[in-house]
Amino acid sequence: MYIVYLEAPDGEIEHPFKAFDSRAKAIAFAQSQVADNADAAEIYEVSGVDDARKAIAAVKMNEGTLIDKKTRRTSQADTENEWRRAMAGNDRAFQKFLAD
Repeated sequence: MYIVYLEAPDGEIEHPFKAFDSRAKAIAFAQSQVADNADAAEIYEVSGVDDARKAIAAVKMNEGTLIDKKTRRTSQADTENEWRRAMAGNDRAFQKFLAD
C-alpha cells in the first residue's frame, strides 16, 4: 500500500494522508496536489498492510518507507533547460528567463 502525505505552509490541509493501492496512482495524486495546493507531497510504501487506516498509522509511527517526494521547487535540471531555451531564443526569451 502507498500513502501520500501532503504538506502545506499553513497546515490547512484537512486530510493530509491518502492511501493508494498502486505506486503510479500515489505518484499521480502527489504531483496533482503539489501543482494545485500543497507545498510538498511525500510518498511512502507500507509493506504487508492492506488496510488504509493501518497503513496511515504505520507512516505516522515512522514504519513506512519514503520512496519519493514531490515539491513545488524547480529542479536544477529544469532551470538549466529553461536557461538553454532562453539562450537559444531571442532577447525577449532571455529577458523572460531573467524576470522569472
